[in-house]
Amino acid sequence: MTRVSVGLPVYNGDPYLEEALTSLLAQTHTDLEVVISDNASTDRTQEICEAFAARDPRVRYIRQPVNQGAAFNHNAVVRAATAPYFRWYSYDDRLDPRCIEACAAVLDAEPDVVLAWPLTTVIGADGAVVSDYRDDLPFDNRSPVTRLRSLLDGPTDQTHLHMCYPVYGVVRREVFLSTHLLGSNPAADTTLLVELALRGRWRLVPERLFYNRRHAASSAVDKSPEQIASWFDPSARSTFPMPQSRLLVGYLRAVATSPLSLGERVRCLGIVLGWLTSHRRTRIILGEFRIRARQAVQRRVSARGRGLAHPG
Repeated sequence: MTRVSVGLPVYNGDPYLEEALTSLLAQTHTDLEVVISDNASTDRTQEICEAFAARDPRVRYIRQPVNQGAAFNHNAVVRAATAPYFRWYSYDDRLDPRCIEACAAVLDAEPDVVLAWPLTTVIGADGAVVSDYRDDLPFDNRSPVTRLRSLLDGPTDQTHLHMCYPVYGVVRREVFLSTHLLGSNPAADTTLLVELALRGRWRLVPERLFYNRRHAASSAVDKSPEQIASWFDPSARSTFPMPQSRLLVGYLRAVATSPLSLGERVRCLGIVLGWLTSHRRTRIILGEFRIRARQAVQRRVSARGRGLAHPG
């Protein structure tokens, strides 16, 4: 059986896709499959993927009939994969040749580790280094409770949920499939990481082996919550997506559905309550409900107006 599956969800991946696939297929760990799910791209993506699949039998190309959004496409490659280890990979990123080998070696050596990810370097559209992600963030691995506290305590940029780069680590696929994977909310990667933290230990590989590209077309660069929600699910209505409220729901669901003892579950709920009451989040969430209520009233008024304008 193939040891590592790499899932590459893509929509209109030109001009970075060829570079990303070349980097991936040059890994020192060669026992891998590459599952590409193309969300009905309209550029050269299909041509590029089919050319790589024709040259390398490790590449499996799936083309979706319509664009169903990033959440669907990310989940599709997880479900289509076959190996015990899995990693997401973006069409515009690059890997050091040793990246997958180093992360998979951690999972081989430590059965209770569910996620291994490397230090990350941010590159720009031209491939030049922009910055390094921080490597000094505190993370207490002792228990689900301390892992959750490490993620939710403190300012956003002082935890590993900031930019969510561990989501691009190598994960045990059976653990991944036990989560809710990505939902359609703008912070779905954040709630997924919380689910993974409640399921097992993480390990950071202390080498810069992953190059995360940031450019104008990136999913979260200068995008509104509505635009990010539409990227996750194009069929979503153009209403305010209530990001903090949906984070709260995701965190509560993660605690409720993870394999925890009663004592751990109670302490984790306390951590979520602490998150809710810090940084004015309760007030922000109430404000989100007011925004949605105003939008609902505006839609009803608009619909009534259209009905009066076209009687009978």
